[in-house]
Amino acid sequence: MTDIITEPGVLVTGAAGGIGRAVAGLFADQGHAVTLTDRDATGLEDIGGRLRHRGCKVDMIAQDLADPDAPAMLVARTVEKWGGIGVLVNNAAHHGKRQSVLSSEPDEWRQVFEVNVIAAAALARHAALDMARRKTGAIVNVGSIQQALPVSSYAAYVASKGAVAGMTRALAVELGLLGIRVNSVSPGVIGTENFRRELETRHDGASAISYPSLLGRLGTPEDVAHVIAFLAGPHSSHVTGADYVVDGGRGISRRTDPFHAEITHPVSGK
Repeated sequence: MTDIITEPGVLVTGAAGGIGRAVAGLFADQGHAVTLTDRDATGLEDIGGRLRHRGCKVDMIAQDLADPDAPAMLVARTVEKWGGIGVLVNNAAHHGKRQSVLSSEPDEWRQVFEVNVIAAAALARHAALDMARRKTGAIVNVGSIQQALPVSSYAAYVASKGAVAGMTRALAVELGLLGIRVNSVSPGVIGTENFRRELETRHDGASAISYPSLLGRLGTPEDVAHVIAFLAGPHSSHVTGADYVVDGGRGISRRTDPFHAEITHPVSGK
């Protein structure tokens, strides 16, 4: 068993499915106390119940991060429950509508940024206030390879993940002397349940196997979770302000992204 942290609590957002579920399971199975949050109460109860059945130390809070009071409450609950927060994993994300940027409205951009950037920044701030007391802690933000390789119809999401990348570096600069490391991971095409469902609606069986990975397979949530655990743990003790790309070589592949979509612009019709 590999040690991840020595501090008491781990807070994982977006824990009900996909990458968040894998992160929650990995940290909990390593013996660490975890606070899990997601707006999907049913999914949260499922993963939390499974972990408790295995004897893991778990606290669950169904919460929408669009609520501006959520970050402070979630960190306070984690600190109260486990005696402190040692790791924050900012995994929750709002993708927004898939549409031409010419059709998007400011409120739609605000909704994406409220969860992906503003809530993540607030969670980091509140967590860092507790971490600074012990001069140790790790924050891992989940970005996306789309910040560098955007596909069409996701402008707000792509912009928000670019902001996450910048925020990661800025927080690393500010918090380093307090003993707090801040890093990010940028997943590529990961075979979550949501991804597979959307892929099935867009592609037939023959094209669905042609993923943009150079390794000939989809990434798994566990692939990402293990990198997050590394960035949260002692084996990365001199790593901060870094972004680890988990894309199976997608960034140097010339294959078509399965999420790419031909979109119709409202002005030109093209």
